[in-house]
Amino acid sequence: MKKTLFIVLSSIFLLSCLTSKNPVTNCENSNLEFLKKIALDYTPYVKTKTDTTEGHCAQGLPKIPKQQLDTISCLARNKNKEVEKYLSLIFVKLYRQHLEDCHLSQYIGRNRLKSIYWLYFTEDFRKNNREYTTSTIGMDWVLHNPELSSFKPITDQIKIIEKLINDLNDGYGINKSR
Repeated sequence: MKKTLFIVLSSIFLLSCLTSKNPVTNCENSNLEFLKKIALDYTPYVKTKTDTTEGHCAQGLPKIPKQQLDTISCLARNKNKEVEKYLSLIFVKLYRQHLEDCHLSQYIGRNRLKSIYWLYFTEDFRKNNREYTTSTIGMDWVLHNPELSSFKPITDQIKIIEKLINDLNDGYGINKSR
């Protein structure tokens, strides 16, 4: 009887260990190909030929499964530079799209991806940006950390953003001499 009870309890324990999905605790050797692909392929919003919505602004950050978010979070707590680079690219792309569609940055609200990104920010950056909920978050962090702008996809986005800002300023008469 004791032997049978022991086998049953051991089986239940083993089964629960195999099927539980605990958060990632050791993420040092995690493969970041999924995040790289998400960041490089991410397009916040692309207006189609059949989309007649005026004033529609890009809203969404990419949908990332919880298990992958857990891995990203773990790596971010360890200040993984590759994660920082790809998260920066995602947020810079979102800001670029907001400038293209709405001509200004937009509120991005509460989002786990944004919360993970906050883990990279220095204390003084956080102090100066306490209520950071707009899409400029990525651009400002890249400007605060010039080594991030050596990543070509980020550099390409920054060039587009700078041109958009100049075009917008020209349109509002800001760059015109008096």
